[in-house]
Amino acid sequence: MNVTRSQIVLTLLAAGAAAALGCRASSPLGTDPPPSMDVTTQPSSLATDAGTFTCGAADPDADVYAGCPATVQGAADGQPCSLPKGTVCDYQLDGSFASCSCLPTAVGDVWVCGSVGGGYDCPASRPADGASCGESDFGRSCFYPRPLACTCAADRDSPFRRAIECTCKQDAAAWRCTNQYPATTTSPEASFVESPCYGTGVALPRPPLDEGTIIADLTDDEVAAWCDWFVSTNRGDGPPPPSQPPELTSDGYPSGYGFTSCTVGGAAECVSDVPASYCQKLLRHGACDQPLRALDDCYLTLRNECEGVGDACESMGLDARCRQTVVQLGGWHATSCPHLPVKW
Repeated sequence: MNVTRSQIVLTLLAAGAAAALGCRASSPLGTDPPPSMDVTTQPSSLATDAGTFTCGAADPDADVYAGCPATVQGAADGQPCSLPKGTVCDYQLDGSFASCSCLPTAVGDVWVCGSVGGGYDCPASRPADGASCGESDFGRSCFYPRPLACTCAADRDSPFRRAIECTCKQDAAAWRCTNQYPATTTSPEASFVESPCYGTGVALPRPPLDEGTIIADLTDDEVAAWCDWFVSTNRGDGPPPPSQPPELTSDGYPSGYGFTSCTVGGAAECVSDVPASYCQKLLRHGACDQPLRALDDCYLTLRNECEGVGDACESMGLDARCRQTVVQLGGWHATSCPHLPVKW
């Protein structure tokens, strides 16, 4: 199975000042995502008389960051951030919202931002589902972020998966709110849930090795075992990659082999679906002094549709000996990843 090239560049489209909403250190009501794209509701969702759901009360002891920049311009996409990893700052705009997360990347902790919506003349706060609306609002659609307290950890850094659209329906003269992910549903009004958990739907098995082992200290058997796991994870149910040396493209990628790439926070990250024999050479390259867990987090981040796993590619990217250890890591605002570093 060739991995479809995936490149995610989250760009902040919204402009203008907006007041910062609360920034929460964790999602106290969160649950682990399901192994598929099926929607599940968190146990703290509470049924309402209208047949919809509302979010349960947040943990009063949960940390709420006071350090979010006052405006969205203070959390510019791709710029370094000094707040604790995982900080999420939401900004409600007119009919849309922006969300910025302080995330680890191959170039350090940076703001990764996205925006959803594009309405106008909208209520400053999200209207309640079923609340009445007037003739001047008929047909108007407005977008709001699901509160972090109603968001599981797998969705907190994905603005689209947290988006709620509220539309003033003329036939009911009322606001109807819907979850925007997934966007297709036969009856969105009947299925609105305040706190679903989506996740990426990607299964991420860890390798059968001690992830605390320093990469440079791996034995030959451990290197072989890791690369067998790597190839198996890449191929899924498909055939293994061919073992003959391939032609290299001008960008240094092996022609005829699938690869996955991401650009997160201005750093390019790529991995090619090479056979186990070549994987072993790449794993030995550079005598990387990081624990195997750092490589696993980096590689699985790419497999996880570019959504961060653990410390993502930060530890590998900040160690010069590790930037081409299986995963190819570009520098700040790199347009592509480096050439494969060793001969086939």
